[in-house]
Amino acid sequence: MANSGVGGVHGLVIANAGIDDLESRYRLGISAIDGRVCALDTEPMRIQLLGPLLIDGSPAQLPPRDRIVLAGLAWAVGDVVTTDLLVDALWGGIVPPSSGKVIQGVIMRLRRRLGPEAIETYAAGHRLAVAAIDVDVPEFRRLVARSRQLAEQGSIDRAAHAAQIALGLWRVGAGVELDACGVAPGEQARLRRQSWPRTS
Repeated sequence: MANSGVGGVHGLVIANAGIDDLESRYRLGISAIDGRVCALDTEPMRIQLLGPLLIDGSPAQLPPRDRIVLAGLAWAVGDVVTTDLLVDALWGGIVPPSSGKVIQGVIMRLRRRLGPEAIETYAAGHRLAVAAIDVDVPEFRRLVARSRQLAEQGSIDRAAHAAQIALGLWRVGAGVELDACGVAPGEQARLRRQSWPRTS
């Protein structure tokens, strides 16, 4: 049953519990509010693709298929990745009849690892939720763009600082996970050019 706010939740809980005591009602109301505040304060999980795959700073201990699907979703974080693209990343030209079930199993395992809200399912495919997941690739691109903008404005020191932060995101072995999840070589080359001078 849908509700429109804490008051609705409060009233429903009170009615179901049959509580008339004012202090008890107060405590239940505060608990509902506290639960929502905690949800809002939860930090998004960090996924790093520019190097060996990391989840919250630690090596991702995932089966190969799960790793490829996660890398593909993280590369396109915020966008729906079609099932066809995931199938192509996993199997290339030879697709087994069970591919749909295999991908469903991968998504279930990733949700257990990342949290139930981390991956959203649509008719066309799946999407890594921006609110639940923080990925290094978009951050790298934003920092590079910001550095260029500052340089054009004549703020050389600030531009250098933004570029240095961006370069810090590019780790040894960058591209391994991008290869695995099927990121086109041309797109990888653009990222590498942006990451000068470290990869020159």
